[in-house]
Amino acid sequence: MVGLDGKITIEKELRPCIVHIPEISYKSWNCKEQKMEIVVKRKEEAHKSLFHCWNPITGKGIVEYEDGTVHEVEPTQIRFVNNVMYEYEFPEMEESYCH
Repeated sequence: MVGLDGKITIEKELRPCIVHIPEISYKSWNCKEQKMEIVVKRKEEAHKSLFHCWNPITGKGIVEYEDGTVHEVEPTQIRFVNNVMYEYEFPEMEESYCH
């Protein structure tokens, strides 16, 4: 949104998170050699990131690493590190605890 002073402010808050990519292995067909191979993707270090959104087609998370690169990662590889949940009120839960 543009204010009267001409400055643009973005109101959507990005959530800080840690992205952990574990080691995975899978089978892949090697067309050149005409054989099945096992491919091992090495475990990556944890990345400090900013969560942008969920991809509506793949269901994966779109995150931005500290170096500014953008990646699509599995939801299970994301751990949010802020305490946003404490900012929300849940009146239904409060009512059930009062009785």
